[in-house]
Amino acid sequence: MNNQEVLHDPCPNCGEVGHLQVLNRNETVKVRGQAFGVQAEFFHCEACGEDFESADGPDSLASAYRQYRQANGLLQPEALKTWRQSLGLRQAELATVLGWSTATVSRYENGALQDDAHDRAMRAAMTGAGLAELVRAAKDLPDDTRVRLESQLDTLLGGPSQLATVVASRVSRAAPHSLNWSKVAESVVFLCQGRGVSRTKLNKLLFYADFLHAKYFGTLVTGLPYVRLPHGPVPDDYELVYAALHAEQHIDIVEALVGENIAYMHTARRGPDVTVFDDTELQALVKVNAEFSRVGAVEISERSHREDAWLKTPAGGHVSLVYAKFLSLTL
Repeated sequence: MNNQEVLHDPCPNCGEVGHLQVLNRNETVKVRGQAFGVQAEFFHCEACGEDFESADGPDSLASAYRQYRQANGLLQPEALKTWRQSLGLRQAELATVLGWSTATVSRYENGALQDDAHDRAMRAAMTGAGLAELVRAAKDLPDDTRVRLESQLDTLLGGPSQLATVVASRVSRAAPHSLNWSKVAESVVFLCQGRGVSRTKLNKLLFYADFLHAKYFGTLVTGLPYVRLPHGPVPDDYELVYAALHAEQHIDIVEALVGENIAYMHTARRGPDVTVFDDTELQALVKVNAEFSRVGAVEISERSHREDAWLKTPAGGHVSLVYAKFLSLTL
């Protein structure tokens, strides 16, 4: 618990002025049975000893929802909004395309937690082929909106997906170094060859490849930014990254039942173009692929929990590249 500042407002309980402290504390919030660490802000009056919730502080539930989405591969609210705006659609128009109510689209864009079925529908719509099918099936779509979307689909289906362009731009803004989308794509394809890998394991493979290269050569292979989540360090907005790579037809993503849980499995649709990598970058990818070839998602997650990159980064925070030199993996 940390003292941030003292307010000169009167205490709502005792009326004393100059005794309200703004404090923050770590709390655990459960979302659909999963626990997430969040930071909550509150007021404490030194005069009467009462505590009060802060309406203007960090939204604990919103933070927990964000972590839940990242941990379970769900799209974040801004992903839906950015994609909708990139198509020039109003919320009501997108609702018609998806077959939802306008209120549902608005809730999701403003932070409501979607269910798995709606998340899959959003992902399908974010692919050119999926959007084309939805537009054809949307009987109540205004003619001018239909014509505009069909015009965009001609471009969307004929070249790189608009989603991929949006994602690369968005992730680049959070990246500590220059992000290279070609190296992101080829790294994922390289790591997803054969029978493919689960999303949890793929996140860790990318982390180890990037930070192993940074440990010895000072730079990341992909340039992706990483954040600390309960299951370990992962690429920021990874669900958007994989959705874009799927839209560009680099990988397939399918659901698989693992025990009692649903896992998202990623499989390369082609061989990797290794010419995009420097010799040292390819060396790091080969090392990580070999090191963890027989390791499951649980084991690699547990190992990542012992890395300084996870131990010394606050929950939900971006992982600093300074922790690369302490990585347990060696070339």
